[in-house]
Parts: sequence; C-alpha cells; structure tokens
Amino acid sequence: LIKYTKELLSELFEVRDNIVYWKSRRLKGKKAGGLCDGRIEIRFIEDGQLHRLKAHQIIFCLEYGFIPDKIDHIDRNPLNNDINNLREATQQINMINTGLQKNNTSGCKGVCYQHNAWVVGITFNQKDIYLGRFKNKSDAFAIRKMAEEILWSDLLNYKGELLSLHHI
Repeated sequence: LIKYTKELLSELFEVRDNIVYWKSRRLKGKKAGGLCDGRIEIRFIEDGQLHRLKAHQIIFCLEYGFIPDKIDHIDRNPLNNDINNLREATQQINMINTGLQKNNTSGCKGVCYQHNAWVVGITFNQKDIYLGRFKNKSDAFAIRKMAEEILWSDLLNYKGELLSLHHI
C-alpha cells in the first residue's frame, strides 16, 4: 500500500487556480483527472499499480502534507477545491454540513410532518435524539435550531459556521 506524501504528490502534480495539473513529461501542464461521481478523480500508476485520488485530496496533501480520512467542502460544492474551502473532518462534521435531502418537505433538517404534528429529531454521536412533536412548524424549527446550537456548539464558530478540526 502506497503512502501518499507531499513529496510524492508534488513530483506528480502541481496546483494552479485550484486545479490539479500533471508534472510528468508526457502530460506536463495538462489538467489532471475527470469528473467521477460529482468530483474530480485523478488516476495514475505508481509502482506498477493504479491509484485513484480525488483532486481535493491531492490539493489538501500538497498544502498540509497528509490526506485525512475525511475532507469536507465547507461550501458543500464538491467541485470547489480552493484550499480555503477544504477542511479535515469527521463523519459527524460531514453529515452536519449537508444540505436538505431531495425528499425533505418541511424545509428544515430533522423536521417532518406526521399525524397532524411536526416531529423533530437530531442525530448526535451516532444516536438519534427525539426532540418532540409540535403543532406549529416555526416552533419545531426553533427547537431543532436550539438543539443544533447546544449539541454542535464545539463544532461551530460564532457565526454558526462549522470550525475546522484544526481549531477544535
């Protein structure tokens, strides 16, 4: 198993304007990779084996010297690989920093309408927490927001934005 290091990746790639380019003789200066599952994937052969990395992993490694288990795109745009938009994350942070699911009808994560009431829940440390049933949609939204601020306060900055793990 190959260990991806800043030294290895900097021999193969360079980054300009948040885009990864090849440094090898044959492909030197050409954009590396292509779109795969909504992200830029780069394939290369090293030590006789095919390797696949996402552009954001290469960019992160070239900046910080390692590839973490999870990298979060702060603005939720998987094609925005600006280093200031990338942060090391846990699965929990990745899940917190997701938008509404396509099938969400309430307009708020963790809130759904069931049996003539708005039901509110939240997940924390891989446990589902029931927050109650409310007749009023705005009360349900307020309880959900309060729970997020209480449970995730160490993950949020003063603007309510997620912090990088480097700040926690």
